[in-house]
Amino acid sequence: MKKIYVLDTSVVAYDPYCFEKFPDSDIILHVYVLNELDKIKRTASDAGKNARTFIRILDEICALGKIHEGIQIDNNINIKVDTKSGNASMFGDSEYGDNQILSCAYNLKTTYKPNQIVLVSKDINLRIRAQSFDICSQDYEKETVKSSKWANRLYSGIVTITSPELSGKLCKDKIISCDENEILKNILPNECVHFADEYGNGTTLGRRIKNEIHVVRGSELWSINSKNKEQEFAANLLLDPDVSLVSLIGRAGTGKSILAVAAGLELLINQKTYNKIIIYRPMQAVGNELGYLPGNLAEKLEPWMEAIIDSLDFLTSYKKKTKGKGSFKEDWRDRLGQYADKIYLEPITYIRGRSIPNTYMIIDEAQNLSKNEIKTVLTRAGYGTKIVLTGDIEQTDSPHLDAINNGLTHVASAFRGSPIAGHITLVKGERSRLATEASKIL
Repeated sequence: MKKIYVLDTSVVAYDPYCFEKFPDSDIILHVYVLNELDKIKRTASDAGKNARTFIRILDEICALGKIHEGIQIDNNINIKVDTKSGNASMFGDSEYGDNQILSCAYNLKTTYKPNQIVLVSKDINLRIRAQSFDICSQDYEKETVKSSKWANRLYSGIVTITSPELSGKLCKDKIISCDENEILKNILPNECVHFADEYGNGTTLGRRIKNEIHVVRGSELWSINSKNKEQEFAANLLLDPDVSLVSLIGRAGTGKSILAVAAGLELLINQKTYNKIIIYRPMQAVGNELGYLPGNLAEKLEPWMEAIIDSLDFLTSYKKKTKGKGSFKEDWRDRLGQYADKIYLEPITYIRGRSIPNTYMIIDEAQNLSKNEIKTVLTRAGYGTKIVLTGDIEQTDSPHLDAINNGLTHVASAFRGSPIAGHITLVKGERSRLATEASKIL
C-alpha cells in the first residue's frame, strides 16, 4: 500500500531534499507551504538558504509535467502541489497556515485509507493536533537517510571506466588515443578517468588532454604526496600550465587549500613557471563579526588569512641549522627567504580593474562569491596566469548564497568540457577522523 506524505513547511526549511527521502510514495505539498517558503527565502538564516534551494529544485521538477496533477520522479516518487483550500475552519482560523495543512491531510482521508496518510512535521504542536483529528503524524530526521541525489549532482570531474584492457594499455603505453575506443570519445577535455577491473578495483588513472588519454601518476607537489585518487587528479591539473583554471570542491579536510598552496610553491620556486603567487579570500565572517580591527591593511587581513597561513606554515616547516645548532624558524616568510616577497595575501575587495599576468592565483573559500563576483575575478587574469578556486559548497557563509547559486558551483558547471579548465570534487577527508566524521554527520 502506497503511503501519502503531507509535508509541512518546517520539514522543507530543514532539509530541501526531504521529498527524495520517501521512496515509493506520494508527496503532497499544500500551496500554503510555497507561500511560507516565499517569505522564508528572503531571510539570511539556514532556513532561508534551504527554502531557496528547494524552490529551485521544485522549478526543475515542474518542467517535467504538471505539478498540480503530480509529477513522477526517481525512486517511484510522485510529487504534487495541492491548491484546494478545503474546510480549514473546522481546525480554527481558516486563514492560519497550519490549519490549511491539517485540512489538506484530513481531506485526503476521504480518498485514501486513513492509515495511508502521514503528516510529516518538525512542529511538535502540529503533530499533536493532527493526531487529535486521527491523522497519523511523524517527525522528520534527515540524518537517518542517505544523502540526496539532488545534493550530489555537481560535476565531479572524474569518470570511472571498467576495462582491464584499456587500463593495461594505458599503464604500458602511458598514452591512448581517444579514437581507439568509442567509450573514450565521450570523455570531456581535462576530465579525469579512473580505470577499474571487473571487480570495481581501481587499476590506472588517466586524464584526457586534447584527443588522448594520458596516464596520471606520481605528481611531485612540493613536499606532500597525494593520499587518494581525487588528490592525485587535482595535483595533475594544478601542475599543468596549459590548464588555466582549476576548481576544487570538497568538504572540510579533503585537502583543497593545502593542495592549491603546495602546487603554487612548487610552480613558483622549483619550476619557476610563474612570477608570483597571489592568494585571495572573500571577507565573509562565520557568525557575528568582531567589528573594527586595529593596525595597517596587512595586520587587519591576517585574521582572515589564518587558514592560508596555516597551510604555508605546514608546507614550509623544516629544521634549519644555524651556527651548528638546530633551530626552528617560526615564520613561513623566514623559511622561504627571498621567495616570500613573491607571495601576496590580499583582500578580494580591491581586485576590480586589475590586470594580473604571469601569476598563480588562489581564490580560497570561493563558495562565498556570487556569480558576478567570480566573473570579476576570472576576467582579471592576464597572459600566463593560472587561477585556482577552492571551497566547500556546503558551507556558504554569505546569507544570500547556497550550495547551488554560489559562484564556485557556477564555474564548475559552466567550464565543464573547456580545454583550458579542469575540475575535481574531493570526497575523502584526510585532515583527521574527527573532521571527516563532523563533515558527514553535522
